[in-house]
Parts: sequence; structure tokens; C-alpha cells
Amino acid sequence: MAGLSIVRVHNLWMGGWPVLVTLVGWLAMFLGLFRMFAAGNYQHVAQNTTALLALEIVGFAVGMFLTFKACSRERKSGSD
Repeated sequence: MAGLSIVRVHNLWMGGWPVLVTLVGWLAMFLGLFRMFAAGNYQHVAQNTTALLALEIVGFAVGMFLTFKACSRERKSGSD
């Protein structure tokens, strides 16, 4: 559901780091579909703890990057 929500609200394919938010949404949506329709295969893949740890580290790094970019966004001065 989270991936579908991100894709519906933030489906931007222009250059820069906001594309990463869109990609995370699409990946979350496909992972959710895979977990729903191929649960047995997902459980088999999930037994590889090294791969899961690597994915968690990558996910953490992407999350930290997006958090940093969202919190350090410069204000655009319009008619100050």
C-alpha cells in the first residue's frame, strides 16, 4: 500500500534526487505484489540472511539520503 501511495502522489520522472522517491515507490509496490502472489518464493529468498542484510543496509542509506535532502531543502525566495 505504501508503494502504491507513493506512486500515485509522487510519480515524477525528471532529473535530480526526487526520482529516487519515485523509484522507491515503484520498488515497494512491486515487492508488495511479489509478496502477495509469490509468498512461497519470497520466503525461500528471505532465508538468505546475507542478501537481506545487504538490502537493509542499502535501504537505510537511501532513507538517510532522502531524509537529509528533505530536511536540508533550501527555501526559494519569491517576493521577499
